Amino acid sequence: MDSESKYYEMQNNKEKINERNRKYYQDNKERINERTKEYYQNNKEKAKEYYQDNKEKIKEYYQDNKEKIIEYQKEYQKEYSRQKQIADKHPPLVYLLVKENYVGTTENLKKRLSDHKVKGKDISDVKILGRFFERQDALELERSYHEKGYKGKHKLNTYK
Repeated sequence: MDSESKYYEMQNNKEKINERNRKYYQDNKERINERTKEYYQNNKEKAKEYYQDNKEKIKEYYQDNKEKIIEYQKEYQKEYSRQKQIADKHPPLVYLLVKENYVGTTENLKKRLSDHKVKGKDISDVKILGRFFERQDALELERSYHEKGYKGKHKLNTYK
């Protein structure tokens, strides 16, 4: 077996293992959470004592590794954010911000509305104009509204 085949076989095995672990966690989520809470509850005093006894060492460690810790936290946050966006995705839809006279297409309405809010747009009145299986169909409806004079047309949207 050549190295490329070995690589793909290894990747396939990793995916199978990850899928098995995800399934196990989903099937046992309640029990795992109960045991975790129980463990922390039972060891609360030990942890408190440990941190008191090692307060200076811990402080020193954080001071010595501040940049590494910050970088790790940024990477973790980036990955968490990416995973959250994936989880919040839905089939394409076309929406209208009524008070802004704005029409757009998105696959993550929650994030898109948050982006609009950050830019100062009024998101208090939102109407869903259509839901689609294909992004191109959603873009066609969006384009028809823009031709009628509604604001929008994001730079990444390409029309036929």
